[in-house]
Amino acid sequence: MSCERPAKRSRLSTPDSDVSGTLDEASCTHGDIPVTVQEDEDVWFWDGDVILSPQGKAPSFRVYRDLLERESPVFRSIFAQTIPDAAKTADGCPVVYLNDSASQLKTFLLVLLCGENYYYEHTGYAFSITFENLSALIRLGHKYQIQDIVDDGVARLKRFYPIDYCEWEDRAIRSVYVTATGADAPEAISLAYLTDTPSILPTAYLTCATLGSEPPPVEGEDEDEDEDGGETAEDHSLLSLVRTLAPSDLERVISGKLALGRSRAVRLLSILRAVPAPYCTREERCMIAHQRNLRECRVDDFKHAVDGAQAFEPLHEWLWESVDEVALCGACATESSQIDERMALGTWCELPSMFNLSVEGWPKTWRDVLESSLA
Repeated sequence: MSCERPAKRSRLSTPDSDVSGTLDEASCTHGDIPVTVQEDEDVWFWDGDVILSPQGKAPSFRVYRDLLERESPVFRSIFAQTIPDAAKTADGCPVVYLNDSASQLKTFLLVLLCGENYYYEHTGYAFSITFENLSALIRLGHKYQIQDIVDDGVARLKRFYPIDYCEWEDRAIRSVYVTATGADAPEAISLAYLTDTPSILPTAYLTCATLGSEPPPVEGEDEDEDEDGGETAEDHSLLSLVRTLAPSDLERVISGKLALGRSRAVRLLSILRAVPAPYCTREERCMIAHQRNLRECRVDDFKHAVDGAQAFEPLHEWLWESVDEVALCGACATESSQIDERMALGTWCELPSMFNLSVEGWPKTWRDVLESSLA
């Protein structure tokens, strides 16, 4: 089935027609050299006048030169340089070789020429785009200078890596816009620099800093060690960061992880010092709870508590849950809880500086964070 020629690209519309084809091969010539290309089943317009061939032995895409030139000055320049009049296929189509991956180029062309919509349902409700597809659209939109594709993609990325603390904590809401994992954070960092979007960086670096801190157990293997007693799941995730991130980015991740651990340790000590509170109503009993907590808490428990990977997890409940039988008075419990919350919000405010960043619009104080959540 052939594709209908699109009159104009719809930025956020859903395709109305079936965009399909066959996997037949077409013999072509490039100059005097015959070449064979495989037709992509989705992006192959029978009346198209140029064939785009991506990296590797992948299907090629027959498309419309004038539409690509209209949308992209880069394509206009490429075609002007690589399509001499004599370079024709047997069907009258020149073949242009691109150094893009087949999957990324197809995702890009489906949006650009076939009306594919990765963002909204027919009803207008947003649905999640995979991070892989989002990265492809942003990268190729940037490469071929099609700004609205870049802007749409970056807007989604900013919803997943937000400035707002409450939005960050609500993973369910963030996942409405992008389906991503911690392993996608290095690519998010790269896209932030590519598109000059610094607001993405603090939480992307934060994700890298917490990657692998609590690896899930692998079925059939020990939770802490593989069958050969070698690298753990955490080792592999950290190694992936070393292999993926630039040295300067890796330095930011390491220094930020240490800063997060220090911040959490200070918060823990501040909560301890909050008891007895200035308006404590049962000072002797609250001091007993305080001392018992210190006496009974294991070193490993404290190590976990000050782990930077748990940067925003509450400490008040964790610290006092073991002394329920000697409960704190209301004043001490309130003081401890408020200090915990305010200092956690303070850590959020310090996040850019922890990773040696400067981000315009990032909240400066815990009060700013609270006001933003109420707005």
